[in-house]
Amino acid sequence: MQILKSSLFALALLTLSLDTGSVTSVRGESVKRVVVWDGEQANVGAGWVNPTTATIQPQSVEARSGKTALEFKFKGSNQWLGAGWNWCKFKKGTNVGTDASAMKNLSFWIKTKGKVGGILRVNLLCNGEVLDAPEEHTVKVEVIKYCPKLFDGDWHEVVIPMADLNQIKGFNPKIISEIHFGLTADKDTDGSFFIDDIAFDDRSKEK
Repeated sequence: MQILKSSLFALALLTLSLDTGSVTSVRGESVKRVVVWDGEQANVGAGWVNPTTATIQPQSVEARSGKTALEFKFKGSNQWLGAGWNWCKFKKGTNVGTDASAMKNLSFWIKTKGKVGGILRVNLLCNGEVLDAPEEHTVKVEVIKYCPKLFDGDWHEVVIPMADLNQIKGFNPKIISEIHFGLTADKDTDGSFFIDDIAFDDRSKEK
């Protein structure tokens, strides 16, 4: 009986963590974190790419944590290469998405492989009855501003304050469903970005 009670209590705690996000300690600060994709516990999603010769999908050769990370793979020359990952699998509706309205940051880990150069920008997209409407996007920010060593081939955490992702009128931070990556590529670009542990958190700005 005691084992059953313990099991039920553990299940309740797991359910609570999945609903409200995890709480971790960062330099003595309790931080609430909502993970939307990590390849293991949060592993649901679908992607799009442009041009269609690029790909974005889970793979298990490179990972920052666990065994799985996303790979945005591309090849091009002096052109825009884009991809998005929608952790709601493009399901429409104003009640679908992640509530990040109380979060201070978007964070993810990234690693570059191959011959990659240019300007990588990122932005968020909220959900709605019609997908990909202009007012559902945040503005785009340049990743290198938050990750100066972006192209060195190592894993780096990118932490972008939500305040920098200026929210256009119509964007709803309570139903975020997608992250966009857009690379304005240099000449003869041929490589990948590996992306892992996409999350929102409420940590304060590091001093």
